[in-house]
Amino acid sequence: MRRRTTFGCFTNAYPSAMLSIMDTAYSSVTKRALLGLLCSLSASACSPSAESEMPNSDTSTADGWEWRANYSSPPCAGGSTCGELIDERDGKHYRTVTIGGQTWLAESLNFGVRRALADPPAESGPSTKSCAFDSELWCARIGARYFFHEAMALPARCDQEECSALLGHPHRGICPVGWHIPSGQEFLTLLAAVGNTEPSTCNTATALRATQGWQYEDIAASATDSSGFSVFPQNLLKSAGTYWGTITMIWSADSFATPAAARFHKLELRIADDCAHLVPYYAVSNTAETVRCIKD
Repeated sequence: MRRRTTFGCFTNAYPSAMLSIMDTAYSSVTKRALLGLLCSLSASACSPSAESEMPNSDTSTADGWEWRANYSSPPCAGGSTCGELIDERDGKHYRTVTIGGQTWLAESLNFGVRRALADPPAESGPSTKSCAFDSELWCARIGARYFFHEAMALPARCDQEECSALLGHPHRGICPVGWHIPSGQEFLTLLAAVGNTEPSTCNTATALRATQGWQYEDIAASATDSSGFSVFPQNLLKSAGTYWGTITMIWSADSFATPAAARFHKLELRIADDCAHLVPYYAVSNTAETVRCIKD
């Protein structure tokens, strides 16, 4: 059986990443930096201790990060496009934002009972989640991470096999009542509303990224959060006392049969790419990703 990897170990789950970097038009300096990043993550972030340390402070700006509740997205400063949702299941408050006629959570979902990163999800029982560095503090900062079946509230076997017959339209999954897991088409509508989607001038990731957290050593992402969607990085690596953020993937409620395995769609934002992509994965779901709910 293939070993599950945590979200931080994307080189194990996505071996094509190395080839993707080499095929891009990045400068040689950027390519070397990104290849070095891949190597360092595969060597250290995938080790048992890579996500075992808790933040060394509980202040609102610990380690250069602001707490989610203290982050102010530029378009939301005036309150014209933003609102608030209180999840009646646990009382948590979430910012919301309306973009292109769709109302979204403006932060990643953080619902469920935390399980240790090394533990497999339970077959049944209450909803479960995982947190960066095995710390509830990091779930409070940037939201929780979920395997596919956890996000969709489906049987655990759906991480390994095609389960499209069990997906509703819309599909609520782990979202609050009145909200659902976005479809691929809803993500495409979001991308069209926030920026230019033409490959040569695409800036959708720039518009979606939060203005903090997106950096790895001397590589910094372009991030304006002009959309108010406020995506923080979920792939985190601690090095020299600093937490670096490089990539985020967000689940969609798409699963289709293929000759090889189940096919899943995710919205992908990477540090060295100003364009956000809705990408299919022709493999079992062996990574934990974030959830952004959209209003029914």
